[in-house]
Amino acid sequence: MLDWFKKRRMLKRWQIMCWSLICIFAGFYMSLVELNIYEWTFISIGILWGGWDLLFSKNR
Repeated sequence: MLDWFKKRRMLKRWQIMCWSLICIFAGFYMSLVELNIYEWTFISIGILWGGWDLLFSKNR
C-alpha cells in the first residue's frame, strides 16, 4: 500500500495524516488521564519529535 502513495507522490500527505491521528489520540488519552505539567511536557515533546522525524527525515 505504501507503494501506491509513493507512485502518486502522496507520501508526505499520508505521513501528515498519520501524525495528525497520533496527536489526536495522544491528546484524547492525556485528557482522560490526570497528568502533571512535567508529564504533559515530556509526552508532548516526544510526540512532536517523533512526528518531525517521520515527516522530515531524508532517508524514509
